[in-house]
This record gives sequence, structure tokens and C-alpha cells, in this order.
Amino acid sequence: MEDDDVGPMSWDEARDLARLVGAIGAHSLRHAILICKTEASTLSDVEQNIAEVSSEIGTPRKSFAFHNRNYTERLCTSSL
Repeated sequence: MEDDDVGPMSWDEARDLARLVGAIGAHSLRHAILICKTEASTLSDVEQNIAEVSSEIGTPRKSFAFHNRNYTERLCTSSL
């Protein structure tokens, strides 16, 4: 079942949310399962997403949300 009311946030909605809560964090560029990609590809995805969020709404919170709890210790401690 699909719901037309569920979907990604627009940049305007993200900006409104950032103003409301103070800051938001990056999540990923393509919403891939990051632990199934090479480390270099994952780090590139994360870095590009942080850059995109920064460009659209300002510097994101200094955290990154790994969706579906798919992360490795090394990814969590990498110096992004």
C-alpha cells in the first residue's frame, strides 16, 4: 500500500525544520544500505550528503544518522 502523504522532505520543509529545532543532521545521499557498499563508496556518499545539506540549509549537526541501524564501528569513527 502506498501513501501519497509519505515521502522525502523538500528542502523548504528541511529548512523549516532546521529553524524549528536548531539543526538537523545528514542521513545519506541515496539511502542505500551503506554497509553493503565499499567503505570508500560509503564515505563518499556520506561526505556528498553532508555537503548537500550544508549547501541547502547550512552546516548540519555534527552527527550522521545511519538508517536502519546499518553501520560499522569503523564508519562511526571515521573522520568525516
